Amino acid sequence: MNQAPYQLIEQRQWGQRVPWWQEPFKGLSGLWRLVRLVVPMPHITRPITLLHLSDLHWDWNTQPWFEGLLPQLNQLAPCDAVLCTGDFIAGGAHGLADVAQWFASVQPTVPHIACLGNHDYYDRSGGKAIAKALQTVGVQLLTNAVTRLETPNNPSLQLAGIDDFVKGTPNPAVVFEALFSTEPAMLLVHNPTQVADTTYPWHRFGLMLSGHTHGGQFPCPEWFARIIAESPYVRGVYHPQADSLLYVNSASGTASLRCKVPLLPKKPLFTVPRWGMQPEVTLITLAPTNT
Repeated sequence: MNQAPYQLIEQRQWGQRVPWWQEPFKGLSGLWRLVRLVVPMPHITRPITLLHLSDLHWDWNTQPWFEGLLPQLNQLAPCDAVLCTGDFIAGGAHGLADVAQWFASVQPTVPHIACLGNHDYYDRSGGKAIAKALQTVGVQLLTNAVTRLETPNNPSLQLAGIDDFVKGTPNPAVVFEALFSTEPAMLLVHNPTQVADTTYPWHRFGLMLSGHTHGGQFPCPEWFARIIAESPYVRGVYHPQADSLLYVNSASGTASLRCKVPLLPKKPLFTVPRWGMQPEVTLITLAPTNT
């Protein structure tokens, strides 16, 4: 498969700032960033629009922020599906039902499909509690599984999800065995690092979506962001293998990132809050190719 060039056609700021005294508690920069990405994909006959969220890290201090964002997301043009690449919660069991209901309320008439991230396993249930909460409100959770998104005048779009590589039990082989080579396919995986660290044929996916790195946590050169995030993929578009396309969402929410200092014991030493890196919502259009 020859991947046609992608386009980042629009990038704009919108939303309202929080009171200055709330910003230290939220770790948000105030404004949201809407990124529009167009990806030509073979076998697509009419555009498919997907809303991509990642790394919500829902907690007591961010819940009001997300509740204020919901009407803005629902004022966007209707999408074909809403996707999330994990880290619904910050850790612990706070707000499991609330974040599940919030996610299901984003463009509520379309399918909601997600995979889990490493923080989703920090609720003392090994991820079972957030999984149950999501499934209760109708979210389709992909854990080493493949589903199909049916849209008018299009072949089925295969959506695959692989469990988190840090805390989950990922099994890419099962996913690849379930794919049909004649249908377009996309992959949801929370941590993008292992996309390059394995020899699986990632090019079979027209597009892979990830999160986890928070864009490096704050505005900085990409080489430095890679050190902070401990990943070669921190934000935006990459080609990890020939004919493969990976998009890394720089996080729709906020959380602290525990960093390790080289040459010192490998344990968390200090915490860097997200600051100045605007939370992201990505609007993706899968477009027909010219061939």
